[in-house]
Amino acid sequence: MSGFEIAGLVLGALPLVISALEHYEDGLGTYRAFVKWGDELQKARRELLNQHTSYEMTLMYILQDVVSDTDLAEMMCDAESELWRSEDITMGLTRKLGIAYKPYMLALREMEDVMNTLALHLDIDKAKRSTRNELESIVLANRPATSPNHGAPKFHFNRRVKFTMKRREVIRLLERLQACNARMDTFTEKAEKLEEPNKSGWKSTLSMPIQQIQEYAISLHQVLSRAWSCSTHHSHCANLMLEHRMHGAAPKYESLKGPRLETRADTTEDLAKLEVIKDLCSVIHKHQNSSCFGLCLDLQGMLRGIYQGTKQNSSAAGDLITLEELLTSPKCKQWGQLTDEDRYTLAVTIASSFLQLHKTPWLGERWSERDIVFLEKMDDRRHVVDVRRPFVTQTYMKSLQNTSTPTATIYSTTPSTSHDASTNLLSLARILLSIRFNNRIEELRQSSDTGPNAVRNEASDLQTLKRWVTQEKGNLSWAFKDAVSYCMRCFADPTADLEDPDFRHGVIDNVVAPLLEELTYLRDGPPKG
Repeated sequence: MSGFEIAGLVLGALPLVISALEHYEDGLGTYRAFVKWGDELQKARRELLNQHTSYEMTLMYILQDVVSDTDLAEMMCDAESELWRSEDITMGLTRKLGIAYKPYMLALREMEDVMNTLALHLDIDKAKRSTRNELESIVLANRPATSPNHGAPKFHFNRRVKFTMKRREVIRLLERLQACNARMDTFTEKAEKLEEPNKSGWKSTLSMPIQQIQEYAISLHQVLSRAWSCSTHHSHCANLMLEHRMHGAAPKYESLKGPRLETRADTTEDLAKLEVIKDLCSVIHKHQNSSCFGLCLDLQGMLRGIYQGTKQNSSAAGDLITLEELLTSPKCKQWGQLTDEDRYTLAVTIASSFLQLHKTPWLGERWSERDIVFLEKMDDRRHVVDVRRPFVTQTYMKSLQNTSTPTATIYSTTPSTSHDASTNLLSLARILLSIRFNNRIEELRQSSDTGPNAVRNEASDLQTLKRWVTQEKGNLSWAFKDAVSYCMRCFADPTADLEDPDFRHGVIDNVVAPLLEELTYLRDGPPKG
């Protein structure tokens, strides 16, 4: 018992010890109690009651933003509830307290030590099975006879209670208990003040400004739109690999269906010696046996190349499958075998990439599971999908126009004229739930969601998502639940605007960062206490 469950043990022990001391005093009688203790025993009981009240209020305050009202009520009423052992709650407290989490836990352990010392001097029933310490033993053996939600818990003891501690030792232990409570209050208060605007290391911006990322993405799109001049193909497809970039990851631009492309803004090669690329299709075809080759942009935004690339990632050859197909295709049974780390990684990457690319041609005006694609290969006669490397795809169509050169071909796309932030955030909520539960919203819709006309729209999707979250509440981690809920609230917010830096940072803080923090917790384990 080295986690937050200690808090539940102490919460259950305090009223038990108070009640035991009351029974001990009653057993002594007024005269003997006064001769032996003076008024110190009554003072001790009053101080324990004060510390119990303070401790209970501290726990309620620190937990109110981490658990639901129902779960909070259960935890306060049942010191043995499994919720005290919940990793999601531990993760939420770690995020809320920040650097104060470790000293907070040290204060809890000291309170446990104080209560255990008191328990050692109480002669009451103890659990027959093996327990962590004396304190846990008496708590398990002496459950309250009345529920705490009907006033202070009452305990029945099978025999006369004995207490063998000296006055001075009792006073010293109560002083330690009071000091622990005070430290926990201080940590909680300061953590609350630091919570806004930045309470956690995860509450940082991306590795580079979003405007810069978007400029690079738009520039790449524009360069690619001019780089196809072959008459063999009606269209060409480019795929952009998504990365969350919360840890300074370098941008990667991929072209599937062939060798890897490496692009960068500068190179040690003399740009003047590199040819301007006018027909990227023929260049890719010519170097299809190369594992990686590089292209670069000159100061005029012209695509030049090629040079030998340095990336040594796995092959990009294979077919593409969308997230929607992945969720529905019977051949992709490996989806059910994904680890939680896979799901978190995908959720973080997609949520962050939405912020990075929402204003660029790489994301449409409305986006969905069909806009996210993965590389699918056959490996030992099995379909293998690399879900940790999602892409968005852009198709460059060839259109003939009246120009001075009749044979000229112009490649163009249909760029978005507007980007509905609130609607796309609702889509993000849907995608996150789909990733978490390997399901699609279409499988969960009910006739009551669409109204009398049976028309599916954003409002009906919101209704379905609300029911989905409610049904899966016990299976949603703290970060997933809050990320999805935040996106749903933003949908209903008429002021939602991803061009507003404060709003954008709010999405990072409430969607991307919590998921990334839980991913790190899952991968690296909890902070060392």
